[in-house]
Amino acid sequence: MKSKSSSLPHREANSAVDLQERQFGLSRRAVVVRLAWFSAAALVLLPVSRAGAQLQKLYEDLTGTAAAKRLVIVFADVSGSIPAEDWAIYAETYKNRLTSLKGGDRLILAKIAEDSLGSFAPAIDRTLADTGRLRPDRTDHEKAQVELNDAFEKLRSAPPAKATLILDALTLAQQLIEQDQTRRPQIIILSDMLEYSHIANFEKSSVGAKEADRLIERQKKQGLLPNLHGAEVFVAGAKAPKSEKFAEVQAFWLRYFKEAGAVCEAGMYGRPALSFTTR
Repeated sequence: MKSKSSSLPHREANSAVDLQERQFGLSRRAVVVRLAWFSAAALVLLPVSRAGAQLQKLYEDLTGTAAAKRLVIVFADVSGSIPAEDWAIYAETYKNRLTSLKGGDRLILAKIAEDSLGSFAPAIDRTLADTGRLRPDRTDHEKAQVELNDAFEKLRSAPPAKATLILDALTLAQQLIEQDQTRRPQIIILSDMLEYSHIANFEKSSVGAKEADRLIERQKKQGLLPNLHGAEVFVAGAKAPKSEKFAEVQAFWLRYFKEAGAVCEAGMYGRPALSFTTR
């Protein structure tokens, strides 16, 4: 049997070990806290530097806080009935969208014409760089702005179309969205919204509730009602000869967007140019 005196060194050794472990644990936590503080300080103090941009990107990737990249599909009505004042609305809306693009966003510009679906060829399809390196990304974004503006001006000066196939353009939008499911889709329609095609003629025909029912049902049966996968839809330049006709056409399109699984809320459809300040 061991004496009490022989167990004292053992107890003291255990106490020393416990103390070291506690001190080590505190030191390790202190290091973690200091690293976290340093990272936060770097994000605040270096927002415009290359290191700050890369650290911001790394932080967003690790925490899942990065804003979703956007797929912006812009359809411009190039029919011969579009006057200069309408093009001014289109141009302002387009410019406002360009200035709010961010790294990783992709913009596709296309025309609404008699061949919107049958022979699609975008005026431009451009993705903004998102490398996390400030200077190269900024240079690419500035270059993209020039390219996107030039594409719009070329589209505006192109020969006028003979028809306005907005319905076909939305079917095309579904295909583009399904080919790029990594981005949040937005559709911008620059048009008076008066469909003039083999499907319907909104200028001469009524698009009231009953007519809308028939048209939407026919689109469903023919497999032509698109699935826009929750895309936000924006309309600028909408108009009609009379206020009653404007309201009738607007009601049709809002319903059609909803049936197609898209979102078009108050302030997203109308005549004036759009600002996209919060989008």
